[in-house]
Amino acid sequence: MRHHLVRDSEAQIMREVCRDVQTEPTLLPINENDYQRKVNTADNARLDISARGLWNSYDKLSLT
Repeated sequence: MRHHLVRDSEAQIMREVCRDVQTEPTLLPINENDYQRKVNTADNARLDISARGLWNSYDKLSLT
């Protein structure tokens, strides 16, 4: 199975419980000297999935 199929399936599941789900958003630029460990500092570096509200219980659910 190709990477984008797994990513898109996981993003779809996350949309049921999270808000503001995005696939492959660009990361903010950083200075590689700011971090002790190895990080991706390339221009247009991307995250696979970004979501808000994953750890907040009942954040998106309507209980009424």
